[in-house]
Amino acid sequence: MNVAKVVQGIALIASMMLAVAAWGAPAGRVQLVSGDVQIIAPDGKSRPAVRGDVIDEGDTVVTGAAGALHLRMLDDGVIAVRANTRLRVNQFRWSGKEDGNERSALDLVKGGFRTITGVIGRRNKETYSVNTPAATIGIRGTDHEVFHMDAGDAAVANAEAGSYNKVNVGDTFLRTAAGTLELGPNQVGFAPLTPGATPLRLDRVPQFMRGVPAIVGRGDQQRLRESIPMDRRQDAEEELDDDWSLLRRRRRIARLLDSPLIGQFDSRAGAFNFLTSLAGLSLAPAGVATAGSLLADVNGSAFLASGSMVTDGTLANALLVNNQGIPGLIASNPFYYSRDGSAVLSSGTATVDGQLVGWGVYAGGTAFSTSFGSAPVLAFPFVIAAATPVATLQLPGTLTYATTVGFTTPVTAAGLPGGSAALTATVQFGAIPLLTGYNLSVTDALGRNWAGNLPTTRTLNAFANGGVGLNVTCSGGCPGATSGSANGYVIGPNRGGLISSYDLRAGAAGVIGSIVVKP
Repeated sequence: MNVAKVVQGIALIASMMLAVAAWGAPAGRVQLVSGDVQIIAPDGKSRPAVRGDVIDEGDTVVTGAAGALHLRMLDDGVIAVRANTRLRVNQFRWSGKEDGNERSALDLVKGGFRTITGVIGRRNKETYSVNTPAATIGIRGTDHEVFHMDAGDAAVANAEAGSYNKVNVGDTFLRTAAGTLELGPNQVGFAPLTPGATPLRLDRVPQFMRGVPAIVGRGDQQRLRESIPMDRRQDAEEELDDDWSLLRRRRRIARLLDSPLIGQFDSRAGAFNFLTSLAGLSLAPAGVATAGSLLADVNGSAFLASGSMVTDGTLANALLVNNQGIPGLIASNPFYYSRDGSAVLSSGTATVDGQLVGWGVYAGGTAFSTSFGSAPVLAFPFVIAAATPVATLQLPGTLTYATTVGFTTPVTAAGLPGGSAALTATVQFGAIPLLTGYNLSVTDALGRNWAGNLPTTRTLNAFANGGVGLNVTCSGGCPGATSGSANGYVIGPNRGGLISSYDLRAGAAGVIGSIVVKP
């Protein structure tokens, strides 16, 4: 008997047994799922993803054309998986401490995802990697987005086939057999499918990468900040704290959200007393209007809504803003929203009727309502401007607002931003101002075309307070019955503009946003 061969055989069998035993170790848990998402085990068995589902090492996540998934990994990392993606958790080892044995290796076969990395890779960057058919990506404490497209997908996206990596915060590298490319904040690297090609730094963000899943969670940005080396910490603060928010304001908000004030929301005006809790914000003057929409995770389901309000100078209808006039907290009993330090996904300003109008999308925050309690927000599009005085609204006349000044990036029920919006609205002014027409068209990040139309004349007061129902149609993959609503105000001293928020739904699918139009 050949003893050496027997020993080799035993060793081989033992290694195979260890490998098999390793599969099934928990790696993370599903936080949010929307649309068609399957989890495929190493043995090939497939199951639909549901909230709370455990993702094991060796599992593969497959999202359909309208599917999306948010994962919370055991090391506190967050992964937001896009539609049409195949992502495998090739390796995940985490014992609860950084002892050099931790490991996270993701295999991206196709599609894309965004992640705020957890503890793994924070100190030992070699313990984290993303592998694609074209490259390997490594990090050291970062927020980054990875995409891989084959020739067919690239043709649809009008891009070149290969792997893309965009850095939002931190540092990454993109490596092929031909070399390694270091990438810093706001840089994008590309690795072609061509064998032996050197990775390239792109001079701009490709169009298809400008709509990405939002990363949510109050602690994610702070955890990311702490994961960055001290010599990069100051730069990271500047990257994480955009012009509209300061770190100290985030901390005040966080303390508020952890305070006994939560749970006191009832019919009493001023129960949610922001002014005594947040010195960094101030009460907006009476007459400032905002129209916003909401995508929140309520008990594991996507919750879409839209609304509007005008401040009256008290805490009963309170809009709190920073020193640039940008909203951070909203209290309009029984609904309350805190930006909670979330990043701005997109923003814009314009002058309408001689006054400044601003709009943007917060990629997070916290919402409170007597109907659903508190809930993490995935996206909060808003527009803010000075409302037209009531006396001016009652002057006779009719205006059609059909010129789009600006709009927030539409956000789908799966948290995917992207697309465009246009609105034509007609208002008949007088003693009782009427909204006689409202025709909204939206194209979302998945290429679906939505239309929302006012079925009958409604008062302008109803449009502003409670909203109006819309007849909704949708094409391009919209399951189920449709519904929708819109809210808003006429703005400017001379009725020179109109702001509106909207939520459109078709079964589990949907889209939200805000828009500004003028005659």
